[in-house]
Amino acid sequence: MFVRVAPTLQRTSDHALMFSSLGYRQAPMFAQSELSWRLSLLPTTNELLAHMRKSTRYILKREASYGVSFDISNNPADFDRFFKLYTETVKHQEYVGHSRAFIEQEFTTFAASGCAQLYFAYTQNGDKKTDLAGAMVITQGASGFYHYGGSHKDNNIPAPHLLQWYIIKNLKEKGFSYYNFWGISDDDKPNHPWRGLTVFKKGFGGEELRYVKTQDLVLKPTYWLNWLIETLRRIKRGY
Repeated sequence: MFVRVAPTLQRTSDHALMFSSLGYRQAPMFAQSELSWRLSLLPTTNELLAHMRKSTRYILKREASYGVSFDISNNPADFDRFFKLYTETVKHQEYVGHSRAFIEQEFTTFAASGCAQLYFAYTQNGDKKTDLAGAMVITQGASGFYHYGGSHKDNNIPAPHLLQWYIIKNLKEKGFSYYNFWGISDDDKPNHPWRGLTVFKKGFGGEELRYVKTQDLVLKPTYWLNWLIETLRRIKRGY
């Protein structure tokens, strides 16, 4: 019915003209985040802290006081741990999440080539381990990408902040140059479902990246049925 392209090209008038001149049109739904937040890992950890939001920096400087531990896994058997945190977050933040099959397929595919990791923040009391936050990170080239996250609703421990700081330091130690926090919302969309997540991500410092809008090349008239379905899906999700 159509060809869909989601390029990681900067959103410029020249790039937009290139696609329109080839017969492409803007897709009704993005295939990947078109507005991302990226942090350079080249500065020292002290320099990274200095450029964070004051409240974020305060939390991270008190890291030792929370008694949180961390681990990393690319074992498919640990996907259950992650997905429990993900579904809990979808429920209490009231947004439309992806299916287990979708995320698990993505994880197993990238993990098979060593490019996907599950990160966990947890507390331990004797033999009992309680997961507080989890994240799925995919690495490509010089960057690590934060694709999905979830957390246990615990107001006493800022586990998501502590986990992101652990991921940043871990990727830096491994020699990666960038940590891409992935999707954020525009500042002029205060009701966007990613608004809270955007504030959280920007607290770590970084820069905004705007990519060319997802493009479709229509091949058959049946494309328009798909266009209608995806348009309704986008509206339902609040994008």
